[in-house]
Amino acid sequence: IGTEMRTYGLCLLASATLSPMKELAISCGLQPEEYRTVKGTAPWRTGALRAAIDLRVDTRLVCRYRHLDATASTVLSLTQSSSKPVVVFFPSFRYAGKASAKLREISSPTRVVLQPRFGSLGEANEFLTTALSGSDALFLVLGSVFSEGIDSLGGEVDTAMIVGPSLPEVNPLQEAKMETLAHLGREKAFRRTYLIPGMRKVNQALGRLARAPEHRARVLLHCRRFAQPAYRGLIDPVCREAPNLRSSEEMEAWLAAEENTVALPS
Repeated sequence: IGTEMRTYGLCLLASATLSPMKELAISCGLQPEEYRTVKGTAPWRTGALRAAIDLRVDTRLVCRYRHLDATASTVLSLTQSSSKPVVVFFPSFRYAGKASAKLREISSPTRVVLQPRFGSLGEANEFLTTALSGSDALFLVLGSVFSEGIDSLGGEVDTAMIVGPSLPEVNPLQEAKMETLAHLGREKAFRRTYLIPGMRKVNQALGRLARAPEHRARVLLHCRRFAQPAYRGLIDPVCREAPNLRSSEEMEAWLAAEENTVALPS
């Protein structure tokens, strides 16, 4: 990317999810002296999202299906507490499909709509228009076509759940990236190869929920990893101080709390 950009006199990159900027620039092959940043502000976002971290589950690949009952039950609780459809973001189509089947198993009347694979942004927007009016729970996939360009959710939903930090799949390509960063040490290499890309998808999902000053939503970050400093430090600042929920009782209290009121300690 850096090589291509150097053929132009000026390139302007715009996104709400560029941070952490230093690592993004490095991944594009840019040197510190080759770029400058211009940061816009939206003060209204500070009160737009009310988030909490669900410590009751572990969504790592080796654990997630043992917690599938808890995940489905949590989605059901969210749908019962909202008059609007609940949007649930999953790290993969397979995971979303398993959770959808489990939710139908424990509550057959609940209307669950699972995102298909799209060929274009237009198809995605058309799907959302129909799905939002005909579902209790809408299951979407993190980092898919909904990562950018979607404005349909803002104001249409008031409750969302993000299932896990959506780290990239461990495969030869990711391992090769880790090897090229071995000189940084495993912790920093892991942060750059897995943590940052995964949490960027989470922040993209958060950005879909409040698109204007009048939009409000509560968001449940459904995995204990979100509470770990390495993960919490990469969450969108408007949700970074989210309280931890350790039990079903605390979950119920959070759901019952008044909007923008944190009823539980971090």
